[in-house]
Order: sequence, then structure tokens, then C-alpha cells
Amino acid sequence: MRAVAAARPRLLVPGLVPRDPARERHRVRRGAATAILLEPDDRLTVRDLDGSQRAEVTALGLGTDGFDGLGIAPEADATVLRSLVGSGADGAAAIVAAVAARGADPERVRAAVLFGPSTPPGAETTLRAERPLLVVVGAPRPSAQVVDGGVPGSDLELEVARARPLEELEPHVPEPLADPRL
Repeated sequence: MRAVAAARPRLLVPGLVPRDPARERHRVRRGAATAILLEPDDRLTVRDLDGSQRAEVTALGLGTDGFDGLGIAPEADATVLRSLVGSGADGAAAIVAAVAARGADPERVRAAVLFGPSTPPGAETTLRAERPLLVVVGAPRPSAQVVDGGVPGSDLELEVARARPLEELEPHVPEPLADPRL
């Protein structure tokens, strides 16, 4: 029996996904929120990785709420977003400013609730944007402590499938640092 080596070595790294400019992945840590700008026909998949983690989704258009633009309805207060107001958490001020720039009061914003205490691990919901929206997804900390029989909080995963990859959108060019010299 004779062993034949491949003409060129191949390195396969399990778990690494090739880069796709039309796909993005983001984490939402428990007790925190993540804000994403969506364009028309973009799809947002919210995934409960470990199960039993509540997800609060707030959608904002320009000057109005954008829940109808995602096909969901607000049903509860956005507790995570409210907790970010005045907090010193990393990135909290930027999210609160983005919500305020859309003409909404961050302390009075409502949210759609996607998952709950009986959600199995890996559960997901996919939402399609019908117009430009700012979507804030929060993962509240559980109210009961684990020692009292509560379920520990976990992270959520967001996957954005862009209709038009961001590289095709208009590039952001910074202002020049000085006048050009001729």
C-alpha cells in the first residue's frame, strides 16, 4: 500500500467561517444592549444561545417607533435601555444618544419581548426590516438569583444578513486634517 501526499498542504480550521461582507455577528451581554442600524430588506436573527434568556427588541424609525417596520409589536417597557440612561457602562452613552437622535425618550421607550423562561437553547427569531431602522436589543439580568432557583442570565447572539453589504454602501470619508498643499 502506498500513501500519496496532496500536491499542496491544506489547513482546515474548524469553526472559522469565511468572511462574508453581507453577514455580521454581534453579542448582547446579559444586562447590556446592542444597537444596530438596519436598511430595507436586511434580516436580523436574534438567537438565545443557552435558553431562558429574555430579549427586549426596540425598533426606532426617524421620529417614530419602527415596530411595524419589523413586523412586531411593543408589549413591555425597555428595561435594559432605561437602565443605560445615566449609567457609566461602556457604550451606554452612545446607545442612549442614538435613541434620542431618533426623537425618542430613552426612559419611555417600549420593547417587544422575544424569549422567556421556557425558551430552549438555540431558539431564534428572524425579523426583516421594511425601512431604515435603529434596532436596540437588550438582554435583561434575571430577577431571581440562581441560588433561589432562578435561571442564570446568558448572552444573546445577533446575526445580520444585509440586503446590500456595507462595503457597497456609501463609504464614510473623514474630514481632512489640513488643507491640501499644491
